[in-house]
Amino acid sequence: MLGITPQPCGSNSDSDGDGAGQELLMASLDYELRVKALRNEAYRQALSEVAGEVYESVYTKTFCEAMRKHRTEWGITPL
Repeated sequence: MLGITPQPCGSNSDSDGDGAGQELLMASLDYELRVKALRNEAYRQALSEVAGEVYESVYTKTFCEAMRKHRTEWGITPL
């Protein structure tokens, strides 16, 4: 999943263990990026839902006002 291939003990070409540290660092950075992406997607979805609610509310209000205006122009009494 992360592109890290497990190595048996002692098979690492770096004798000081620096390669394992680099792999852990890369895995940590990858995890942080994934968490940020998930949060961004959640915020994007929440904003989209709020925008949809606002649009629906404004559309309904505008439609009702337009219908009220037309009823007045046409001489129709409100229900």
